[in-house]
Amino acid sequence: MKTKKFTFAEAYNKIPYNEMKGFRAKAKKVLGVKSDNQFCNYKLGKSNLKLNQYAGLVDLFAEYGIKDPIKSI
Repeated sequence: MKTKKFTFAEAYNKIPYNEMKGFRAKAKKVLGVKSDNQFCNYKLGKSNLKLNQYAGLVDLFAEYGIKDPIKSI
């Protein structure tokens, strides 16, 4: 059975540049990763999101006013 892959790169690019560093730090905590490479793997859909990670990212994007941030690929 093939699993769905999710990406949030498009929504991430909508965040103002001066707020990206803070967002990335918060998103790393939500995803439970430490390196930028691991973060990018989730951002681009190379790693599968778990349900709690998905919900945490949706809430985090809502803080920045972005609705429906995660797309399936």
